[in-house]
Amino acid sequence: MSILFDNVTYTIPGGETIYKDLTLDLKEHLYYGVLGKNGAGKSTLIEMMMGMRKLSTGSITLWGEDVYLSSRVNKAKVFTVTHDMQVPGMIILKDLFDF
Repeated sequence: MSILFDNVTYTIPGGETIYKDLTLDLKEHLYYGVLGKNGAGKSTLIEMMMGMRKLSTGSITLWGEDVYLSSRVNKAKVFTVTHDMQVPGMIILKDLFDF
């Protein structure tokens, strides 16, 4: 196990539940993509994983550590590319992974 979402529920401050009882076990040495339409909760998922959003219930661990207590070393193992990320010219995916 590398990243574990265990029965995660997240409700936004306005009261709408974005995730309910989400359980994911993301294995080490694999690449995962988060796809979905605008407003589907992709950024929210990543922000929860980085400990930037308080969960309503459940827990998320990075390499065995709770995301709210996790060291910067563990969080630095997560790489995300956002829709507005600026990359130079004709960079290829391999270069992003090397980065």
